[in-house]
Amino acid sequence: MYKKRLIDDFLREYQNSKFALLLEGAKATGKTSTGKQLTQQSFYLGRPVQREVIEANPDLLFVNSQDILIDEWQWLPEIWEVVRRKVDEGYEGSILLTGSSPSLNPRIHSGSGRILRFKMRPLSIEERELDIPQIRLSQLLKGKIPQNFSYTTEITIENYLDEIFTSGFPGIRNETERFRTKSIQSYVDNIIHHDLLENDIVIRKPLVMKAWLAAYAAATATNASGQTIADAAFSNGEGKLSSKTIQTCREALQGIGIIEEVPSWLPFGSLCANLAKTPKHFLVDPSLAVSLLNVSKKNLMLGRRIPQTVGKLNKTFLGQLFESLVYQSLATYSEINESHLSHLRLRSRDKEIDFIIQKEDVLIAIEVKSKAKVEAKDVENLHWFAEKVKDEYDVVKVVINVGPYSYLREDGVLVVPLALFGC
Repeated sequence: MYKKRLIDDFLREYQNSKFALLLEGAKATGKTSTGKQLTQQSFYLGRPVQREVIEANPDLLFVNSQDILIDEWQWLPEIWEVVRRKVDEGYEGSILLTGSSPSLNPRIHSGSGRILRFKMRPLSIEERELDIPQIRLSQLLKGKIPQNFSYTTEITIENYLDEIFTSGFPGIRNETERFRTKSIQSYVDNIIHHDLLENDIVIRKPLVMKAWLAAYAAATATNASGQTIADAAFSNGEGKLSSKTIQTCREALQGIGIIEEVPSWLPFGSLCANLAKTPKHFLVDPSLAVSLLNVSKKNLMLGRRIPQTVGKLNKTFLGQLFESLVYQSLATYSEINESHLSHLRLRSRDKEIDFIIQKEDVLIAIEVKSKAKVEAKDVENLHWFAEKVKDEYDVVKVVINVGPYSYLREDGVLVVPLALFGC
């Protein structure tokens, strides 16, 4: 039975436009299931027989002027140009494509002006229904800051850890623990042995490539440099990849939705010159990181660092994983609210904001804490940032944590458990 996703209504709003829609993202995130709910007829180009028929006569897709789904369009790249032409001709139904990013094929037109792009990610916390969200990003972006409120949740750090290991992949998370573990391991192996090959990237050293991906996983929720990640990956002397190969694979992994990089916040004004411009790194789902690094729940709860530490992260890996879980939800919430997600870090490394969500002149500055109690030192950077930009922006200061209580501090900072923060 289909479980409604947050992006469903968002996509429906755009279906009535004069554009085709592209729903891209990693495999197993639910793109096809969502596409089927929004359309009347589906065509699966990943199936050789259907692909051959459509390749011979692409106009068969558009016979009845219905709302159509073209699934895994990248198996027949020529269909991209066919869709663009149909949009120009004023096709009466809606067209929804699912699959990889067209940027992986430089010969394909961007689709600008004809095809709107949307991102499907694994289930957000709200979609997992751990609790009922009480504070919503949509409210905060409108300046609606709740006053004198107090909400509680029974969700604890153990529950969030369970969510990390269970994953946000709809087709995996409800299976047995043994099946989930094997499925996630296979998912990682398929990235290296099949997904990259589907995009014409041949990996001659799959074990070395996996070592690089593991180092990238160790750097999740940090802005470690590419060189730092590479040095960690190839430190055992068993081989390495060239910088060109790493860059090609990195771009492809972004194109198929496996890695996501949050850009640095780049405003106008005095702060700009002092900001580090390195993006913050994330995998599409933190379950991939624990699988790549063979991390156990027990070691995470004990606060141990992982063996493959990348650089001086100054965090336990539990903190990084929880921030990755928060990011997974914020990325979905931000897209649906049509806002921009970024992070901030000064070159001096003494000031940073984990996430900044911007819509027009409103900024939601967010600190993520994998602990229950919020102390004065935890909000210092939020106050510093709000003071710096107060003449140009309205700033809402938020701490997302693992505690049981949601409340407004006397200094104006909203403290919200992740389970109570929604879209």
